[in-house]
Amino acid sequence: MLALGGLALAALLVGLGAGAIVWCGSERLLRPEISAHPPVASSAGALDPDSVAGLYFESVRFLTAGGSELQGWFVPGVAGFQFGIALVHGAGEDRRAFMDHLPFLHEAGFSLLVFDLRDHEASDGAARGSGLGYREVHDVSAAVRYLKRERRLRRAAAFGISLGGTAVLLAAAGDSEIDVALAESPLVSVDDLARFRLPRFPEPLRRAALDLALLRVGALGEPRPIEVVARIAPRPLVLIGSADDGVATAASIEALFAAAREPKELWIAKRGGHGAIFATEPEEYRRRVLTYLGRWLGKLPRAEPAAAPPLQ
Repeated sequence: MLALGGLALAALLVGLGAGAIVWCGSERLLRPEISAHPPVASSAGALDPDSVAGLYFESVRFLTAGGSELQGWFVPGVAGFQFGIALVHGAGEDRRAFMDHLPFLHEAGFSLLVFDLRDHEASDGAARGSGLGYREVHDVSAAVRYLKRERRLRRAAAFGISLGGTAVLLAAAGDSEIDVALAESPLVSVDDLARFRLPRFPEPLRRAALDLALLRVGALGEPRPIEVVARIAPRPLVLIGSADDGVATAASIEALFAAAREPKELWIAKRGGHGAIFATEPEEYRRRVLTYLGRWLGKLPRAEPAAAPPLQ
């Protein structure tokens, strides 16, 4: 009897240990620090569109369908150009992650909305971290609605990087108000994130940690981006990846592109890691993004795109 009691205790301790490992694994998935940039929240507080680029901006607040309040900055575009872009940052970042993008997009004429996702910086939330792109879907749709309904813009794009790119894909697949979807370094599947963040976990524990993370964000059993990306058509889709990205690999971005339907564009940059392509390939990045947008919008008010680059 004593031997059986000892075995039962040992089994209990092993089970508790495995449970603790799975919980810690889910925490690592919900609080990823995978961007090549450090969280922008650690930057100087004066980092805003005016101080960075001399751009006029307005502080704005808007609600999601579920009642969460999001905060951001709105930068008006060229008068009469009825197209806006909602810029969606990655996990552990905030609206300031797009400060370097604002000048060239504004110069092209676009109205721009940068905002903090829920559970990030100034927006509502309980500091629960990333929603793996699933909770953030509602934030993307709310940002696009704000551009169209509050700012009276005729068309609006959603442009996301990393977690933001994943959220943009999931949102655009189910929200026809998103007229153009642009996603840089999105996760084709959260399995990619689990393999990157939990490389030493045995497969059963990694799977359990991922399932727990999905359960915690209310997305267990929800379809992966690669399973819904075809629904974005006939609205245009732009996918951007990097050959040296260890999280959203070039192969996974290409698989996502293959699953999508026309109209669609793909650019795999030679370098840039995860979410830092603009910092390493700024001129090519500007040229491609404006070229792709120009294909669907016609001549942009201020910056006419260069000749269309070949797909890679």
